[in-house]
Amino acid sequence: MSAAPQRSQQPLARPGPRRTVAPKSRRRRWLFRVVLAGFLLVMGSITTEILFRLLWTPPPILSALAPGGSYWEPEPNAFEPRGNVTASLQEANPQNLPTSARFTPRRIEIRLNSMGMPGPELGDKKPDEKRVLFGGDSLTFGHRVQWNKSIPYVTERFLRESGIDTTTCNAGVPGYGFSATRRRLNRYRDRVGADAIVAAYFLGNDYTDDIAQRTSTVIAGSVFQGPLGHLMQNSRRARMCVHLKSWLFAESWLIENKPDWSLLPQFTASDEQLTLISMLPESTVGGLYLDAAPNHEFHPGNGAVVKAWLQDLEGMLKQLQQDAGVLPVMLVVLPSQYHLDQELRSKVLAEMKLNANVVQLGRSQRLIRQLCTRINLPYFDATVPLAAAGLPSDLYNSDHVHLSVRGNEVVGKALAAQLTPLLK
Repeated sequence: MSAAPQRSQQPLARPGPRRTVAPKSRRRRWLFRVVLAGFLLVMGSITTEILFRLLWTPPPILSALAPGGSYWEPEPNAFEPRGNVTASLQEANPQNLPTSARFTPRRIEIRLNSMGMPGPELGDKKPDEKRVLFGGDSLTFGHRVQWNKSIPYVTERFLRESGIDTTTCNAGVPGYGFSATRRRLNRYRDRVGADAIVAAYFLGNDYTDDIAQRTSTVIAGSVFQGPLGHLMQNSRRARMCVHLKSWLFAESWLIENKPDWSLLPQFTASDEQLTLISMLPESTVGGLYLDAAPNHEFHPGNGAVVKAWLQDLEGMLKQLQQDAGVLPVMLVVLPSQYHLDQELRSKVLAEMKLNANVVQLGRSQRLIRQLCTRINLPYFDATVPLAAAGLPSDLYNSDHVHLSVRGNEVVGKALAAQLTPLLK
């Protein structure tokens, strides 16, 4: 038998000495990583903040009156300004506003007392003092004029001149529809010790605001309306995104110390949504819709819509009377410049591709007046003194919606004469 081949008995190679990294070099490497991570974190945060700022801008009213998302809602689908606020509001033209209706944006300074109302603090009520609580939207609030030039305080001045010791309380809130106005009047009626209530109805967009606010929700200081509001109510992911953005705006040093970003293009999520309101003309001119002839091609079933609008308004007015109890209540109807200025109205209607002949001007005022007569509610149409005062362009600001100083003066003087019998 042959012997098995023997394996070579070569000695195994010994491992060389272990290479060690000097502690100093290791510290440098970790220090570099920490510095790089910190740099990337800072740059990422700055980039994120800039992107959020460019891609999402809070509604101008909300961002102005409630910095940091501190706009508190007293109920699920309403919003209310905080007290003791001094803010600056940057205006903007809505994207779907007709060219002939565009205006020059400007910055508005706003100061609110402890109850979230423009004007001084209320003191103790004097024995013979009469207090009138005003409710409405931005026209009542006095948008684009100083607080003492708004309708409520002009009315107060003329009532005092007539010998009635009167204090007016301005509970108007920009962006409110009439349903929100009624609720706010109810909340503040007893707090201010009101002797009478004036509820303003703006023909330009209270109708469309009420439609939108039926489905609105307030999340992290922002109001979402229509289908978008429904989405926010039912989507946890959407709500988390809004809260994150609001937190950034509340806590971000960069945003707190930002330049004037208002000069940059503004985009909002709602601009991409097809809502009921977007199917109508821009809300400030949408009031003309109620004056359009029934069944016009502008919107099929216009007659049915007007009927539903009147029924809804009647319900709100009756509830307002019931809430007020024995206190006198007056409804004031406020028109936009489009209702008074034939030349401007014709330009807007032509741009909307609507025949001016289908607009029955004054129909909505007539229907409201008939409704108020039926339910025994004092009614004042500000269209009458404004139409008799001269050129509409002198009575309104450049946005064609909000009254100028002179326009507020005309309405306040006429309203004081209407209120005198109710206060004596």
